[in-house]
Amino acid sequence: MSGYMRWLADETPAAWWIDSIDPDDVKKALGLGAVGITVNPLLCARALQAKPGYWRSVLGPLPSGSTDEKAREIIRRMTVHAAGWVRPVYEQSGGRQGYICCQVNPGTYGQADAQLEEAKVISAYAPNVSVKLPMSRAGLAALEDCIAQGIPVTGTVSFTLAQAVEIAEACERGVAKARAKGIKSGLCNAVIMVGRLEDFLMFAAKDSGRNELCAEIPLAGVQVVKKALKLFKEKNYSANLMPSGMRGAHQIRLLAGMKGTFSISPGLTEDLEKDIPPFKKQIDEKEDEKLVSRLSEMEAFRMAYNEGGLKTDQFISFGSFQQTITQFLESGWLRAASFA
Repeated sequence: MSGYMRWLADETPAAWWIDSIDPDDVKKALGLGAVGITVNPLLCARALQAKPGYWRSVLGPLPSGSTDEKAREIIRRMTVHAAGWVRPVYEQSGGRQGYICCQVNPGTYGQADAQLEEAKVISAYAPNVSVKLPMSRAGLAALEDCIAQGIPVTGTVSFTLAQAVEIAEACERGVAKARAKGIKSGLCNAVIMVGRLEDFLMFAAKDSGRNELCAEIPLAGVQVVKKALKLFKEKNYSANLMPSGMRGAHQIRLLAGMKGTFSISPGLTEDLEKDIPPFKKQIDEKEDEKLVSRLSEMEAFRMAYNEGGLKTDQFISFGSFQQTITQFLESGWLRAASFA
């Protein structure tokens, strides 16, 4: 009898991608039904550190130049190499699955033109590359232009319902522009980074003296995703919702049965494979209104959960955004550039 991950892939509407560029992780995940790879600068840096010998053989002579030039070239070579692992899935699915993500320089999070130009370069790495763009106002503008030009994209550094909706709306505009020009629009993933939202909510709860909410915050991100799923279905958006960065297997179980794509870390796949069948689709279980009411006592949760909780020009200053983009830049991009 198959385990949880194969059940998730074969018996529910969702697909799942592995959140790792480690060759062993990806090989195992593909055997369990994964159909894509999600990567960011932090995961690239961790992979380089974990298997330096392997990646030196893949990368060849290391690039010279500025820090940004070295980081981009190292990550380019890693992406091109790993794209081959899922290329068969891409070809067999007619381009619907089998992608690997590659993120623009995190330092350009406020520069739409720079992101668009880099996205054009990244999209040429391989046909099955989805360009990751951070969801600031600038990132949204770049995302719309990418879709209009036929470039597959993934809106990331996104934690809130407002951001997910704006990604979906930008996707619709991009699709319309592509159609008007007779171009096939790029596929679009709308990420909600569940665990990173909850990390910020934990800080906010403790800072405001609401420690009693800390036990419930590990369910907060799921509530945001479930609300987004309802809106995406009601509005028939083209964008594909992608919950990512889950901190616990319980979050995936609670969303099982959803229509979208999970991005799941290797540790959580191992935890879920320990589950004993029969497995259950829990996505349609009644919302815990009391939980949502308690969490809504926090302004930070209301900002994440309500459709109008954040305005577009507030995305860049949301706590989770600043925490994540800083980590991607300092612990990911810069560390990758220093690989030797």
